[in-house]
Amino acid sequence: MTSLAPSPERTTVATDPQKDVRPKGALRRGAFGALLVVLSALVVLLVVYPLARMFERAGGPLEAWTDLIAEPWFLGMVRDTVVVVGVSALLSLVIGALLAWVNERTDAGLGAIGDALPLIPLFLPAVALAVGWVVLASPEVGLLSPILEPLGFQIYSTPGMVLIYVLLTVPYTYLPIVSALRSLDPSLEEAARASGSGTFRVVRTVSLPAVAPSLLSGFILATIIGAGVYSVPAIVGQSTDLDIMSVRIVRSIQNTYPVEYGTAVRLSAMLFTVLLLLYFLQRLVISKQQFARMGGQAPKVARVALGKWRWPVRALNLVYIGLAAVLPLLAVIYLSLQRYWQPDLTASNWTLDNFKVASAGAGGAGLAISNSVLLAVVGGLVIVLAATMILTYARQSRNRISRLASASAKLPAVVPGSVLAVSFIFAFGGEPFNLGGTLLIMGMAFFVSFLPYAMISLEGTSAQIDGSLEDASRLCGAGSGRTFTQIVLPLLRPGILATFSLVFVRIVGDLEIAVLLGTGQTPLVSALLFQVWGEGFFTQVAAVAVMMTVVSATVVILMMWFSRPAWVRKMRAVQKKAAKK
Repeated sequence: MTSLAPSPERTTVATDPQKDVRPKGALRRGAFGALLVVLSALVVLLVVYPLARMFERAGGPLEAWTDLIAEPWFLGMVRDTVVVVGVSALLSLVIGALLAWVNERTDAGLGAIGDALPLIPLFLPAVALAVGWVVLASPEVGLLSPILEPLGFQIYSTPGMVLIYVLLTVPYTYLPIVSALRSLDPSLEEAARASGSGTFRVVRTVSLPAVAPSLLSGFILATIIGAGVYSVPAIVGQSTDLDIMSVRIVRSIQNTYPVEYGTAVRLSAMLFTVLLLLYFLQRLVISKQQFARMGGQAPKVARVALGKWRWPVRALNLVYIGLAAVLPLLAVIYLSLQRYWQPDLTASNWTLDNFKVASAGAGGAGLAISNSVLLAVVGGLVIVLAATMILTYARQSRNRISRLASASAKLPAVVPGSVLAVSFIFAFGGEPFNLGGTLLIMGMAFFVSFLPYAMISLEGTSAQIDGSLEDASRLCGAGSGRTFTQIVLPLLRPGILATFSLVFVRIVGDLEIAVLLGTGQTPLVSALLFQVWGEGFFTQVAAVAVMMTVVSATVVILMMWFSRPAWVRKMRAVQKKAAKK
């Protein structure tokens, strides 16, 4: 007769702690948690330590600060920076909010295409945007100068500078606002309309108060991007009387002898302090919760019918894309095919020699392109993996370690690229690290600079993962590390690939870090473009910019393709075969 009692071997397996699967899972969870602690500590080190060294260097006697403020250019620089950055951030906020409202709350939206259109300028390097608009709007030789000059528009002016800043920063205001509108319970707006309120009153009294934190986030993000950008004021502002702080910081290190490290570091400390105060203001507003609460999502959003205004409003997306990406890119392509810069489209001045020169690596173009692609690929992979791990840990384990990891990863968003580069010079450029001018120090700076944007980009996708899938994996004995690699990563693949493409393009197009931390032995393509532009080789600049845009566009298209689920790709392939038959 077979006994139903457990055998001695089975009893041993059930009771012997050495063979229990739960301790293994605990060890794995502990190892994964320890890895996150190390990652958090690394982020804190790469942010706090350089800033601490920068402030230490900026300390000095009080006379140094008073001498800086007493400089004849100081007040003018502050005025120009506040006007250009502040006005452009406000305009970007208005345009970003309008585009978000049109796409999410009206029948003028273009669906998934409309959602993606405002983000297209993110994939055009700021250097190419600035160069493109100079080619378009320069007096007498600009391709659009016959149209723009009679209208009184001058690219080398405050309005011209503000225009390019706006085109550059609108995506950063659009992203948080459109996310907030998608989370907002539309029944609140529908109730207001049912009570007799008009469309604009509903927007003013319901929609805007409900997304007030996102509006403030968008404004602060646009301010941070505008305050730190160097390429736009350096290229467009060089022919104006405008004195922008980011340009003054870079030139204090690059264009003076002896190098004015004191000026650069004190200006960087001032800029960082102002932006940090804005960040704390945002946190204060959110903590007080003086805004409308978001309820559950209604089954269907009742979109506002715009009637005869539908197509004119729908055209806003296309106009913005034309100004921010299409026109400047076409201008750069046109210039790259010219022997010399001239505005006559019918002149027989076409050539491919600029691409031949760039492809041959003349002027360091080959090395610069390979360095930029290497940093973009390796940096993109490391940044996206780190952001994914931190978000996963923060979602699964809401403890002090996870909160520290999340806060550490987002802290660099307050630090402009020029300030970060200056701080890295003092922290890692000399003893005891001696990393000055190496690809490693630039890679570290890119990691810190773009990790917050990867976190923001992945947050929405990460929040959609059903926690029951991870719970089921752990109940089956899998540790957190195995759950992360076999459950989380496959589910996050679309968001991970999209985020990688964004980080790749941003690293390739970054100029602030490339100019301050790179050298002639470690050139990056954005710094090379700026250098060659300053030397007057405009057509070669355009050729290299087109080549890098092609590389970036190829990466983006491939990432978007592979981000589709496998069954979608197979279905498309079957449909193509059927169409051929």
